[in-house]
Amino acid sequence: MKTRGQAAIFDGIMFLLLVSFSVALMFSFLSDYGANQAHTLRNSHLLNYVQGIGKSVYNIDVSTLKTTDLNTVGQRWSFDNCDTLGKFRLNTVADLLKRDLSDHKFNNKFGDSEVANAPGKLALRCALFELMKPVVGSGYDYQAEILDADSTPLFAPFQLDTNDPEPRLVTTLAESDPLYQVAKVNGCESIALNLKGKQLLAISTPFKVFDEAGQAHGHQLRICMWPSEST
Repeated sequence: MKTRGQAAIFDGIMFLLLVSFSVALMFSFLSDYGANQAHTLRNSHLLNYVQGIGKSVYNIDVSTLKTTDLNTVGQRWSFDNCDTLGKFRLNTVADLLKRDLSDHKFNNKFGDSEVANAPGKLALRCALFELMKPVVGSGYDYQAEILDADSTPLFAPFQLDTNDPEPRLVTTLAESDPLYQVAKVNGCESIALNLKGKQLLAISTPFKVFDEAGQAHGHQLRICMWPSEST
């Protein structure tokens, strides 16, 4: 009788332990599931917003960006800042971007000009500085780059042109940041390999550029984002 009682107590204790473990496992699963779903939704909203930015560059008059001050982030740009865009009235960001790229270079110039007569990279930088504020405010860094859609290698914001009035990358990264040096090698793909477990999100918007001979060339504007070091 005593043995049966001890066995019953043992069985009861094991049953309680099994129930407690099952409940703990269930709550852990639900908690992880909820966190993963919230993370997925945040990423989805973020990507939808940035996808809209890729389309916005076709409608933004660059002259409206003349009051944007890139130097407020404490990173001096050697070029004349966004105020120089005021003279390009009735031109959208996409207009200047395509003109800049029409000579197969991404250097704020068209042809052999010694001055920035087609500041497409600057226009893109100024536009993104404003449009990406919600993303940066949410704790993300970003980089924008132009890809040559007709070939595998990335197009050349990374082969920095020493004749470019503004040789910086279009990014929130400071030149002193190790990731900036990584980004010069292979853009977002290099950044993704050096994020130490953090997730990189990217959106690409295709567009065509016509060169002086009227030949169309496919390109992509790609914006990649990742959690900043402070988050």
